[in-house]
This record gives sequence, structure tokens and C-alpha cells, in this order.
Amino acid sequence: MWRIKIIAIFVLVIVPISLFGQIGFTIENDNGYMSNAFSNYLTRPDYYSNLDVKINHDWVENVQGLRVYYQGDLNAFKQFTERNFFTHNVGLNYYRYLGEAGHKINAGFSVGERYHTETYKWYEYRQVYTFANIKFILFDQMYAYAGFNLRWRNYRVFDVFSHWQSVLYYRVSRFFDTGTTIIAETDLLTKHYYPSSETSSIPDLPEVVTLGDGTSQQFVVLVRLAQSLTRTTGLSFQTLLRSNLLRTVRYVGTTSGYYYSDEELFDDVYGYHGQEMTLNLKQTLPWKMTLSMGTLLAFKHYDQRLALDLAGEPFPDERLRDDTKWTYWISLNKQFKLAAKWKPVTLTINWYGVNNGSNDPYYDYKSSYFSFGISQKF
Repeated sequence: MWRIKIIAIFVLVIVPISLFGQIGFTIENDNGYMSNAFSNYLTRPDYYSNLDVKINHDWVENVQGLRVYYQGDLNAFKQFTERNFFTHNVGLNYYRYLGEAGHKINAGFSVGERYHTETYKWYEYRQVYTFANIKFILFDQMYAYAGFNLRWRNYRVFDVFSHWQSVLYYRVSRFFDTGTTIIAETDLLTKHYYPSSETSSIPDLPEVVTLGDGTSQQFVVLVRLAQSLTRTTGLSFQTLLRSNLLRTVRYVGTTSGYYYSDEELFDDVYGYHGQEMTLNLKQTLPWKMTLSMGTLLAFKHYDQRLALDLAGEPFPDERLRDDTKWTYWISLNKQFKLAAKWKPVTLTINWYGVNNGSNDPYYDYKSSYFSFGISQKF
């Protein structure tokens, strides 16, 4: 009932306001079922609902534009209601074209917070995020992109996980008349925890494992190949290699309780190296429908993280955790208009499957998700 009241407030109050000037309003609602709500061996199913609202105001001129926006996101669960949480973000984005060559700069800044119930309060954080990049037209059908982003995140309860993160990247995209696109990218990621060596001793919270001096650094290289097979069919393949340069291992370790193991607190990208391969097919269908299906195979070799049995003890050979994660999905969406002057409504049906094979039995699991979503821009 409370979700219906929230939607009614937005429809009756905010939507009429958004129809004036260059104010935009987007509302998305996604409802579904997950067979393994916590992504671990316990296999606890649940139903969920997500409501996402975004309000923005744009100022656009000939060569530049500015957007100010607010975004709120509410996630609710039927079985495990203590997992309910919501996020708020306020930010601005700016772009400007440079001369007649078509070069373009983009920059942005946002602040946000995440709130949970008392049971999962240790997930809460405040965050500041900023980015900037530039697009160069090297020559016809070949572009280069260079940029960075910075993130400051402060966990309200788990201070040991508060950090700064920076990402530097360079990307080259080459387009061909045959419908082929080749993209190559390199990233340098750095994460610094503060305070660098503290551990958590808060009662009733999971154990925290910390190894290293507080700084992690990772190098990522990826290559993506996309091919237009027909006017309505596209296929893409991407391979990504992840390698750690500086290792600081910091994660929540637990063998009991209901904790979502795909969260950054449990499975930080800096905690492992490996390779990922992604294959995706996109098909445009009649009646303004689009079908997308794909699969991702990730080999995750963890650094300095022992695999544990379900009692929380290392195995006799002191093996390190090693996962092979296979994800596959299919998505169908259709657009239609409710009114001639309105933008199209988008209906989406999604199905995801996950098979995470691990030598740590807590993280050895299978999961599937089914959802139905609707979104409308005004």
C-alpha cells in the first residue's frame, strides 16, 4: 500500500510540474522474484520491488549543456523486509563541444547517501563522486577518450571500509563501413582505505579481515568487438583482463547469517585478479520490441584470501579462494505511447541466471531472477 501512495504522489504532484520548461521526470518500477536472495549457499528466495525516480532540469545552448538532477531509489523485499533500503543522489553534469572538429568534454559531480534498516545499518554510507573526460576525433571513424573519476565513500558504521577511489582510463574506438566496431581500453584503478590499518570490534557485526597497508591498485585492459549482422541484429564480444599491482585485502568474513555476498563489502574487485568474457546479441523486433540475450564468464582468482569450510576454518592445504562465475540473461522490452505528446512507455521482462562455482562452499551457489518493469519519461 505504501508503494502505491508514493507512486500516486509523484503522478499527482511532480508529473504536472515536469511538463513545464526543460524539466524532465522519469519513473521506473521493477518487480520480480529471486531464487537466491543473498547469493550464497543458503538459497533463500524472496520477492522484491524497486522504485526509481529521477528529476532533472537542463540548460542547453549551441555548444554546451548543463543538467542538474535528483535521483531516488527504493528497494523493498517481501520475505526479508529488514533488507529494505533506499538511496538519494543529487548532482550535475556538463558538456561542451570544442571547435568544429567535434571534440567534446564531459564533467560531473554528485553527492549521495544510502540508508538501511537497523539490522543492516552497517551497509550505510555517504558518497561524493566526480568525473571528467574528453573525446577526441582522431580522424574519420576513429575516436579516442581519456578521463578519470574520483569517489569518496564513508561508511557510517564500518569505518574500516571508508575509502578514496580513483580511476584513470584511455579508450580508442574504431568504426568500419562493414558495421564492425573495435574498442580497446586500459584502466588504472586505485583505492585507499582510511584509517589504513584499523579493524572493526563492534558487537554483533560480522568479522572484518584486513591485510596490507591500506592501498590497492589494479590494472585493467579490455577489447570489445561488435558486428552488425543485419540492419536489425548486432553481436558483440568483449574480453577483459584484471591484474593487481598493489594488494590490500579487506572484506567481511562470515559463516552464518543472511548477508548479500555480492556486495562490495564481501567481494571487492581489488581482492582478485582474472579474466572475463562477455557475449551479447541484440535483435530489433517488429512492433517496437527489442530482444537482448547474452552470457558472461568470469574467472576470479582471489589474492591472500583463504577458502574456508562452512565452519569458518581453512582447509588443510590452505588453498586460496577461487571462483568461476557464469552469468546468462535474456531481456525483452517494448515501447508504446499513452498519449501523442508523451514519450513512450517502456515495458521490460528480464530473466537472469547465475552459477557461481567456488572452492569456498559458502560462495558456491546457483541463482535465478525474473522481473517485470515499466518506465515512463515526461
